Amino acid sequence: AVGGPDAARAAAAVPGVTWVGPLRPEDTVARAWDPILAAIHAGDQPSIKRALANVETFGGFVSVQVFVPPLEADDVDATRELVDALAGRIGSELVEASGDPMASATVSRGGGFVLVRVRVQSLPRTIEWLSQRRAVHRVSPKHVVHSTSRLPPLDMNVKS
Repeated sequence: AVGGPDAARAAAAVPGVTWVGPLRPEDTVARAWDPILAAIHAGDQPSIKRALANVETFGGFVSVQVFVPPLEADDVDATRELVDALAGRIGSELVEASGDPMASATVSRGGGFVLVRVRVQSLPRTIEWLSQRRAVHRVSPKHVVHSTSRLPPLDMNVKS
């Protein structure tokens, strides 16, 4: 959550809370990046392909989810405004920061996070840069689900 000293004291008083304080850049990077970044640093193409097997990729680009700090659960509009602002700020600096002239940043369909797309070779630099942005709470790969079923997929968004 975001807030000043009063918010920190209130959060610390909640049962089960074990730590309240500022995030460091290394706190914001999802551990799911570890095998991916290791494979990229090793330059081993088969390992990179295996490491990215469950991550959304398209045409050599990797999808990165960038989350803002959690706000009140029922304040969807404030979260959307924060995501919109962060997408604009990331988008204005992303090409230079990533070294990827084709890098992009957009607001996700649901408005819950910024969707960044960069080429594989730009991932290490991009993830490090994103993790250092003050408004970034979490940087994680956008995972995909692979189905081996022969049945057509069910639409999980249908309301009964």
